[in-house]
Amino acid sequence: MVVVCLCLLTASFTFAADNYKMVKVKAPFPMQPIKVFIYPDKDFLITDYGAKNGGEVNNTKAIAAAIEACHKSGGGRVVVPAGVWLTGPIHFKSNVNLYLEENAILNFTDNPSDYLPAVMTSWEGLECYNYSPLLYAFECENVAITGKGTLQPKMDTWKVWFKRPQPHLEALKELYTKASTDVPVIERQMAVGENHLRPHLIHFNRCKNVLLDGFKIRESPFWTIHLYMCDGGLVRNLDVKAHGHNNDGIDFEMSRNFEVEKTLIYAT
Repeated sequence: MVVVCLCLLTASFTFAADNYKMVKVKAPFPMQPIKVFIYPDKDFLITDYGAKNGGEVNNTKAIAAAIEACHKSGGGRVVVPAGVWLTGPIHFKSNVNLYLEENAILNFTDNPSDYLPAVMTSWEGLECYNYSPLLYAFECENVAITGKGTLQPKMDTWKVWFKRPQPHLEALKELYTKASTDVPVIERQMAVGENHLRPHLIHFNRCKNVLLDGFKIRESPFWTIHLYMCDGGLVRNLDVKAHGHNNDGIDFEMSRNFEVEKTLIYAT
């Protein structure tokens, strides 16, 4: 599937309400205004927490420290400056806007062990514990990725995992069986052996007030943007190229009250 341009629901406008901008959307059905959090005017540069430019040093801990400090202060922007920044998974907390400056590249590793321990996520509609998505938020409120930078994962390992050999197919059978027989999600541990269930690029799970605005995506291990059981948000001004294996573009699964506009997607 190739989507060239996605623009859903038009003629929106905003007004202020407490700490939010309220976006009213002209839609052919009743729709609540979308709440966009007004992030505090505070910046947390990842370099202040030890991040190193150049694409050689793994900056996972430095970025996590910046996110923690931002969250504890009440929110703001975690700023990724121009340059190439190697990292493993990025886990969000409430009231955090990950801001990618122009010419900033977040270059995600493709070492599966970097994405352990497993987290609660899903695989093609079935909840399970799997490798952490590259950018992951769980039960967060007010989370954003903005700016003109780029998300660009390394792909060598994930391309090998594009194939679906017998161990992978057996893992899917196991997951389908457990899900259909109501085995608790915590017992659906899929990040083991040769199961090779690839992680999402962006997976926001049970979150409220999401903003994805302005950045570029260049490739993805699995589904590119997955908004799962989320309530309210804007997806706009994105440039997405993820022409690998079942990358999709944007998947809304059991989510509501979203507007998508001015977004270019080239994904399979």
